[in-house]
Amino acid sequence: FDSNGITISSGNLIIPDSIIHAGDNDTKIRFPNANVISFETAGADRFAVGSNEVVVNDPGNDIDFRIEGDTEANLFYVDAGNNHIGIGTASPGGKLSVFDSSSAVFRLETPGVIAISHTFDGTDYTIANNDGSSGHPIIFGSKTAGAESMRIDSSGRLLIGTTTEGHSNAD
Repeated sequence: FDSNGITISSGNLIIPDSIIHAGDNDTKIRFPNANVISFETAGADRFAVGSNEVVVNDPGNDIDFRIEGDTEANLFYVDAGNNHIGIGTASPGGKLSVFDSSSAVFRLETPGVIAISHTFDGTDYTIANNDGSSGHPIIFGSKTAGAESMRIDSSGRLLIGTTTEGHSNAD
């Protein structure tokens, strides 16, 4: 059977480009290129799956994107109009905003080790090097580029403009 480019062959429905919703002509599933399927609503491309990538909001429309967790409505939120990403918030205030009402607000980890954490226990904010070993300072600036501005060493000393106690680069 062949009608207007639609073919039924060996149990397969073959269409040239789109499946369009009968009551809403600007909502459709499209097959715009080989190995690509896309979904459109309100005439805007929202989501596309290709052979090498999955893309949300490809044409750069102001369309927000949200992933829900089990108990978190905004586990991951993209505010497309402002180019902001929120984790735990639907109102990210900067390029990346992380919010958690528990004490473990932010952690950077390597396998099996919390390298840096930022916590709030209701009274105090803590930024810590929690790598489980002694002797690792928290460094501000670029140690490898020779532009280290400040460090807090493993003894809790604040060193500014130097990496050695009792010494200053200004001397």
